[in-house]
Amino acid sequence: MYNEIKYWNKRKNPNSKEGSYNLPVNYLKYIKKHLEGCNYVLEFGPGVGRVFAAYGLLKQLECFDITNRHLAALSSAAKKYNFKMNFTLGYEVGVTPYKDKEFDATVVCQVLLHQNPNNIIKVMTELLRISNKVIVVSWREDGKSIGSGGYCFNHDYLKICNDAEWQTSDIRYDSKHIYFIYT
Repeated sequence: MYNEIKYWNKRKNPNSKEGSYNLPVNYLKYIKKHLEGCNYVLEFGPGVGRVFAAYGLLKQLECFDITNRHLAALSSAAKKYNFKMNFTLGYEVGVTPYKDKEFDATVVCQVLLHQNPNNIIKVMTELLRISNKVIVVSWREDGKSIGSGGYCFNHDYLKICNDAEWQTSDIRYDSKHIYFIYT
């Protein structure tokens, strides 16, 4: 059975572009647009810091992950973009140490797809508990799974939000990705 914490603490290369900060421009534009006016931001599952280019003039960023294997690369990325980063290591899926609505926004880029289907609602609920809005970029394709072995799941995010009576906005699709905000 897939255990997110065990899997990501053993995996050496989180993706084929480890160390590269070049995410697709559309990801970064979407995130940057929705961070306007935000002062205190959390990135959930920052990996090696590939989203950091979207944070513009932000001077401090909180990062939360279930592994610290890539902390050196993450710290290097924060220096590259000239902001202070605070890192918190999580020990349980769907549990964070933060206060209710502590963050103006939480960014979750290509992370929710790695959540076990048994945990996805718990994780999304926790992100909304600690944040005024959650900015999501994730893989999706109707009626298909991503593939075996990579522990990627094709969650129906909009149904999850609808069932929980959360508001969604600025829903966009491109190729095999979904972008949306939930509050």
